[in-house]
Amino acid sequence: MKITKFLVLSFFLFAFTASSFPEAIQAKDPEPVVDIFGNELEAGRSYFIRAFPAGSATTLAVSSEGTCPPDVRLSTIFNKVSVRITPIQNDSVIYEDTYVNFNLEVPTCRRGDVTTMWKVSYKPGMDRYIVTTGGMGPLKQFKITKDRANDGLYQLSYYPTSEAFNKRLRFELGYLADNDDVTYLTPNANPVLFAFVPYLVEVPKIEYKKVSE
Repeated sequence: MKITKFLVLSFFLFAFTASSFPEAIQAKDPEPVVDIFGNELEAGRSYFIRAFPAGSATTLAVSSEGTCPPDVRLSTIFNKVSVRITPIQNDSVIYEDTYVNFNLEVPTCRRGDVTTMWKVSYKPGMDRYIVTTGGMGPLKQFKITKDRANDGLYQLSYYPTSEAFNKRLRFELGYLADNDDVTYLTPNANPVLFAFVPYLVEVPKIEYKKVSE
């Protein structure tokens, strides 16, 4: 009898938990981000980031220039700059929808307080915010999210904290050109998708096909 009552009580407790906290029951572990070869992105390893602007056949890549701190640009793949990706958590691989830091692998400025870590900052000449460097981490501001409509491609998103609403906002990273046709990586702009290429690897030409619904 006691066993029967225990089983009934356990059933109702489980039913209450499932109905009150469905996300706890249905939540899935995040999947690893993969490179163009299908291999998991390794924490701390260097990668090139290819960029695929929406509606364009041009393939771009994350690049930089000689300013201090350097801004994050999108340029031709011949001017690409490697990026080191590290998770906020102590994981050995990079997972989707988790906070990560990006570091451009370029010579740092002579000032010791300047880093190559990505952050978002206001650029007066463009009158908008762009992705630049000089972040002091670890910052919980960037995530990599799988694009469900395009196999092997990802979105990069920026998550600032809104003090007014006490919550995180989300802005997809896109691209925008200034008056000199220099293309910058910037939040909430023209859409672009990304793919990851391991550093020091000869990259074949790959065509990405849209996943049928």
